[in-house]
Amino acid sequence: MKNIKNNKGISEVVSYVLLIVIAIGLSAIVFAFLKGIVPKEQTSCPEGLSLIIKEAQCVGTNKIYLTFQNKGRFKIDGIYSRYSANENTAASSYLIPIDDSLPGGEGPINQITEEKASKGFLYFGRIYGVPSSLKPNQEYKQLFQYTLTLKKVEIQPFFNLADERKLVICEDKIAIHKISCPS
Repeated sequence: MKNIKNNKGISEVVSYVLLIVIAIGLSAIVFAFLKGIVPKEQTSCPEGLSLIIKEAQCVGTNKIYLTFQNKGRFKIDGIYSRYSANENTAASSYLIPIDDSLPGGEGPINQITEEKASKGFLYFGRIYGVPSSLKPNQEYKQLFQYTLTLKKVEIQPFFNLADERKLVICEDKIAIHKISCPS
């Protein structure tokens, strides 16, 4: 009889141990699941990143040359460009970078810009397959096309994180240039 009572005590201990192991296992599964859902640290543009519109020149019908200058300490991979037909409203129409490879022009646009141009993206660089970053104090001139009357241009620099292949648009580094170009 004494032997049976000891077995009951052991089975209670085993059941508590199993409950603890199951609870720890479930918490590990929930942790792994939530770790994949919760975003990692937010990537932002570094202080000292600065891009300006040095010059804007209306040419022909619905075309404008913009000259950008990197005034910061970091390389910039490209810009996201928009325009507005009114100086007092937010720019919401895309400026479309176009090929300028005619004699006297600035040259062709690269392949990535060609693919993303309809959304207002310009990757710096003239080599067709390979964009190149705009280095500090360097200038870049590009021909753009627009459809409405142009009164204001807004650009936002962006860069790619090399290790994550992720595009970071600098939301706090918007450059605004007011100009009047007819349609």
